[in-house]
Amino acid sequence: MPVILSLLAVVISPSPPMALGAEPARITIVTAPQEIYRNTINSVETAAKEKKWSYVVVELPATSETRQPEDSAASDKPSRSSAPASQPASANVSLQQTRDRLVESRPAVIVAVGTEATTLALESVPKAPVVFCMVPNTLDAYFLSDDNRHKPRLAGVSTDISPGEQIAWAVQLDEDAKNIGVLFSSRTRRTVEALRKAGQDRGITVTLIETGKNDFVKAVGLLDSNRCDGVIMVPDADVYNTTTAQRLLLWGIRARKPVWAFSSKIVKAGAFAGWQADDEAIGRQVVDLADKIATGARPASVGLVYPNKIVYSINHRSTEMIGISVPDDVLAKITEQFGRND
Repeated sequence: MPVILSLLAVVISPSPPMALGAEPARITIVTAPQEIYRNTINSVETAAKEKKWSYVVVELPATSETRQPEDSAASDKPSRSSAPASQPASANVSLQQTRDRLVESRPAVIVAVGTEATTLALESVPKAPVVFCMVPNTLDAYFLSDDNRHKPRLAGVSTDISPGEQIAWAVQLDEDAKNIGVLFSSRTRRTVEALRKAGQDRGITVTLIETGKNDFVKAVGLLDSNRCDGVIMVPDADVYNTTTAQRLLLWGIRARKPVWAFSSKIVKAGAFAGWQADDEAIGRQVVDLADKIATGARPASVGLVYPNKIVYSINHRSTEMIGISVPDDVLAKITEQFGRND
């Protein structure tokens, strides 16, 4: 579990304005500062304004502990440049002051963007429902474990594509894939078990290989000895960095087997194909869930949902090198296409 930073910054959203003495905000939006979250944060605020919410925004400041690592193939969102969702935050606010502001806002619901933001929300306001998003490997999040005391007041939108959708799309792209390998570590155990179950439901074997960056070469060898027809990558920072991701892509080309990635950046780098959630759509989706809870739905009845908009990608150069022909009707569904010779 990430350590909550000792310094936090509070940003009061400029719209809609809150006059002195006005009713406390219905919604508090807690955000992390990384650029990978920026589109989602902007989308959350836009959707909140459309619903005429009265809200405040609490933002964790950017520090060396919260910046996205540059050498991180395990990030499941590309960094995009866009205008900030709020005015620059003041860094001169203590943890206790921030907790006090959260409590004083008396939110009907808290919307949290990112793992650190979700943790802050849960620890600062013990009774408020929390609706989270942008938490990778959501099934493995500590706050969703069955014995976690916060689980009954949690709902959220997973950053991951549903396991069933991942298996279905992999098979649609390569009908010969009957045994799909997945490399994972202990931090993604529940995530990959869900993939294994989804494969079983479709008659597909999902071979789970536990590994880490230090023994990655051995794990790649196990893909061959287990006769895997391809690999689905999961965003696991204990398994993938730039070096190990490149090694896996090279294995796919040499073995003439598909690698399905969790990011279009990895597809562009040489993976056969991939999928990822649309980060702006996640922002709108999490606001819809929060609105349901604010108007009476129980968080447990809303639960965890998967993204309702998926961005599919493919690398045509890789498809040619591994010898897979993708039908035109399938290609028509793919948003991002790389490596075309036209």
